[in-house]
Amino acid sequence: MTDLNTTAALTGTEQVSYVTMGGPAYGYTGPVNMDVYFDTVYQTFAFLPTELSPEALHGVISSSQGKPVAGQLVTATAGGVKYRTYTNARGEYHFSSKFTGPIDLQTGSTTQHLPGVETGKSVDLRLQ
Repeated sequence: MTDLNTTAALTGTEQVSYVTMGGPAYGYTGPVNMDVYFDTVYQTFAFLPTELSPEALHGVISSSQGKPVAGQLVTATAGGVKYRTYTNARGEYHFSSKFTGPIDLQTGSTTQHLPGVETGKSVDLRLQ
């Protein structure tokens, strides 16, 4: 039997969480994209399988040299609520939420104000 006791001193207000999800089981035909919700009161997560809609906000993030950027945080603010997603290996991002009204889209130091989302139109951004 091993008894392990660890003490750590934390400073600041940043918190980091990690999750690893495997691929779908053989024969699974449902959605493979996942919405993740974080409860700020109880510090818990909820996961919801979701289909990607062509009406939702999507696009490609590229570097200043025009190359796709993988793993880039993309934030959309609409109606006072912030939505976050990350780019895939091809620099593509996709929000599953449908937005109404004006949207502020931000990645890195690049921000674009959108009056709304045009169905099927990709909103691409280039990092500065």
